[in-house]
Amino acid sequence: MNKKEWARESKKIVYEGCLEKFRQSSKLLALLLKTGNKRIAQVSPDKVWSTGTLEITEDWPGLNLQGSILERVRTKFIWIC
Repeated sequence: MNKKEWARESKKIVYEGCLEKFRQSSKLLALLLKTGNKRIAQVSPDKVWSTGTLEITEDWPGLNLQGSILERVRTKFIWIC
């Protein structure tokens, strides 16, 4: 997969992968559901998939795509359960 394809498909691929991960592990799903309606952030310097900073703050420079995807997965499982 080239960069252009990855940019177009990556969010869908990661979302589907996360769904499968939590379908296969009731322990991980329980941990995810315990987060309630809180924001989920992956704290790292990566500015696309994470917060873009190592500081824990509400005002981060990154897109935090991983955290957003985990929130979507959590919502999906709340509706299923």
